[in-house]
Amino acid sequence: MRLTASPKVGAQSMARAIGMLREIAASPQVEMLDIRGSWLEICAPLVSRLQGHSQVTDAMLLGLAIRNDLVLVTLDRGFEMMAGERFKANVLTLA
Repeated sequence: MRLTASPKVGAQSMARAIGMLREIAASPQVEMLDIRGSWLEICAPLVSRLQGHSQVTDAMLLGLAIRNDLVLVTLDRGFEMMAGERFKANVLTLA
């Protein structure tokens, strides 16, 4: 949603971005993750690698991937640094 609604990227209204998310979520190929636990619990494996406030949401996404043994697919190379050697298998950065 952040990219879709960004004036520099998707330039869609928030209403349109939310509508697109609803469409994606309704797809039978999409599986939603239960988010159980606090940010501190989910992000515990990463806290020593965090460098600033802008990584709070990213840490949550990567923490969920780690917790659920999934791969976070991203365009942001910053996730590789956050994952480090220990969790590099949980990140796939597209060129």
